[in-house]
Amino acid sequence: MVHTGGSETDFIELEDGTLLAVVRKEGPDGGFGSDIARSVHSRDALGLATWRLRPDERKFDSPCLFLDEHQPYLITRRQVAFAGRFDLGWPIVSPTTRTKLNQLVYWLTPKRTSVYRIDPETLATTWLADLPSAGDTAFAASVPLGSHRHLVFNYSSPLNRGWLPWLAGQLGRTHIYRTTISVLD
Repeated sequence: MVHTGGSETDFIELEDGTLLAVVRKEGPDGGFGSDIARSVHSRDALGLATWRLRPDERKFDSPCLFLDEHQPYLITRRQVAFAGRFDLGWPIVSPTTRTKLNQLVYWLTPKRTSVYRIDPETLATTWLADLPSAGDTAFAASVPLGSHRHLVFNYSSPLNRGWLPWLAGQLGRTHIYRTTISVLD
């Protein structure tokens, strides 16, 4: 088990046979934001992998992991406001109320589908770019094309909607978009 409180998750196998995972957390159990996790080669008494975790304040919704050469990348829905943080730290309310307030603010702010690089040793994530996207967006998929190119599919509200809040996007139409990305060294 990685932790308590996680939901949407993706994982990939790295060159050395360990697994890299991204797990979304919406609190209150298990915390807020995301965990970037990597399995270690040792196993517990039941033969299950153990994990090294790095919490991240940003909530990486609908994570999609892929490799370019041996470098891991993440495509995910990005919270544009508050430097991507999901938890706004409401200190004077109960954990349940804090979760509901965080969700409300999240619903009322714009999102983008974004690409991040993940350092497999430190588990740090670095934002690289936003893909064409607006409103309700993400749940991406990546198809390797070779020569550091990848075909990416994701859904999004119409792209001409600009800074449409996520909730408004949820109430409208979405389309599936494809984008070819090139990973530069």
